[in-house]
Amino acid sequence: MKSGSNTTSAVSRRQAAFTLVEVLAALTFMAIVVPVAIQGVRVANRAGVAAQRKAYAARIAERILNEAVVANQNTQTVQPEVGSGAAQSGVEQAGPVTYRWSLRNEPWNQTTPSQTGLTPTTPSQTQFNQSGTVSLGNGPAGTSPVTISDANVFRQLSVDVSFPVQNAILTVRVTTLLVDLSQ
Repeated sequence: MKSGSNTTSAVSRRQAAFTLVEVLAALTFMAIVVPVAIQGVRVANRAGVAAQRKAYAARIAERILNEAVVANQNTQTVQPEVGSGAAQSGVEQAGPVTYRWSLRNEPWNQTTPSQTGLTPTTPSQTQFNQSGTVSLGNGPAGTSPVTISDANVFRQLSVDVSFPVQNAILTVRVTTLLVDLSQ
């Protein structure tokens, strides 16, 4: 009886164990899958970091642009002056990341909606004519409509914010148009 029980236990051990071929196949599969999975995690991590930094850079650009527009409303000039070729710039540190920004004030010479894709928010207040003349609606009470025919009164105010993401430098740009009625 003893010999019969040894035979059944040897058979059950053989069925419960992996063969050398099965072990090698599993190791080969893991050698292929693990590096691909790790690379996928790295790509997802880089995309997440880039998205966070882009969002922060956009907030910086909007803040600087809003400050420049408010300063423009108070002083009627945005530094640097139009066409000077100069730009204001600065650096903002957020943890280990350095965000470099520059503010540019440039002339804008596209005045028709077909060139810009712009649509006035209130059609009765802003109208673009074929001649490049822009009507901004009625002026102060009792005055005639304000019309701009000189394209030089439009200025493009732009803020570029650059920041590093791993081995690359990315840039976010926020732009707005200003109308200088003092010209």
